[in-house]
Order: sequence, then C-alpha cells, then structure tokens
Amino acid sequence: LGRPLALGIVDFDNAEQKKAIKEHILAYASNLPTQDADKYYFGIMDGKKWSKFLSQFNIFEEDNPQMVVMDVPSKKFWQNSTYTNMIDFMKAVQNGEIEELIATKPKKSGILGTIESLFVDNLPYSLIVIMLLVFGLVFL
Repeated sequence: LGRPLALGIVDFDNAEQKKAIKEHILAYASNLPTQDADKYYFGIMDGKKWSKFLSQFNIFEEDNPQMVVMDVPSKKFWQNSTYTNMIDFMKAVQNGEIEELIATKPKKSGILGTIESLFVDNLPYSLIVIMLLVFGLVFL
C-alpha cells in the first residue's frame, strides 16, 4: 500500500531549525543502504501550520522539533518527542523501543462537530436511522 513516512516535524518560521533538520534527515537517508532507504519516504513537515492534523499523532507544537513515522493507510504511527535525532529515532522504531500507536480522530468543535462525530462513529446504523426518517417524512 505504500511506504511509511519518516518525518521531521519543525516550525517553518524558524529557518535555522528547518534547515538543520532538513539537512540531518537528508544526510541520514543518503547514508542508508538502498534496501533500507526504500522502506520509507523521508521529509519534513511544518508543525505549526499542520498542528491540528498532527495532534492525532500526539504531536504538539510546543514539543517540536521531533520525529515521527506514519503508516497512513493503517493509521499506525511511531512517535516519541524525546528523540530529535533521526538515527536514534529510527533505530528505536525498528528495535521496537518506540511502541506502535493508532492515530486518533481530530476532535471537531461545536454542535455540528459533535453530531458529525456521532454520525460517523455509528455508521452504518446512523445512516439507516436517517433513511428511515427521510422515508417517513416523504410517505406521511
């Protein structure tokens, strides 16, 4: 289904931090044997801009910079904010020192967000209830 993403999460407003993490990840990926490098896509992500999205992976803006591995299709991820070095982080992921976690759904605010969450969490039953209500209103 694709390769997991190995990402450095940084604040893009901090140009020095962004450059240092980018160079660090590039050096790490470049020095890997091909069979190991082909297991992941490597990159960096703006932890400030994407903070809401990243919160489902236990990544919060105040803890950056940090590393994360995401397997998007399965919603599995490996994250530990104490690692800021890709070499040590990837070793810990591969050795099982960092446990595999499952992404949580980002919470939506307000009454509409609550209704949407209830609807999605209770599919397909919620869809059946909506269909019965619609058919009931149409045929009454």
